[in-house]
Amino acid sequence: MPFERSPSLKDFAQGMPPKLPDSAWKQRWIRLAIVVLSLVLGGLILLNVTRSRVIERISGSGTVTGLVLDARGQPAVAEILIERTALVTQSDPSGRFTLPGVPVGQQLLVVAHTGVGVEYPIVAVAGASVDVGTMRVETTAVPVP
Repeated sequence: MPFERSPSLKDFAQGMPPKLPDSAWKQRWIRLAIVVLSLVLGGLILLNVTRSRVIERISGSGTVTGLVLDARGQPAVAEILIERTALVTQSDPSGRFTLPGVPVGQQLLVVAHTGVGVEYPIVAVAGASVDVGTMRVETTAVPVP
């Protein structure tokens, strides 16, 4: 018991008090609260990591290949990128592209050509090359005059 919490002589003026103050229960509750809060914090951190793409990025990367065609069905030179990464490449004059180092898991592939960007959901596989096939870069939007 700390000195500040020890009983004084005034507490014993009438004889022995029926029960001396016990501060150990407060310490036990504080320790229990710290343990419970630590477990909750650990659970929240684990939940955040599993919902983020950290585990996918740690687990490896793959390669994505494909073919880009314009609205007329002709091969197009376009910029291809993976959203939320720094991965960018450009298709060759025949419309083919290869994008290595794509983080494993679900990704959003963006194909940009002449001011039009089209998003394609893809799944990259660790250590493998995934061919996403033919992608058309066309829009149905009518320009505003």
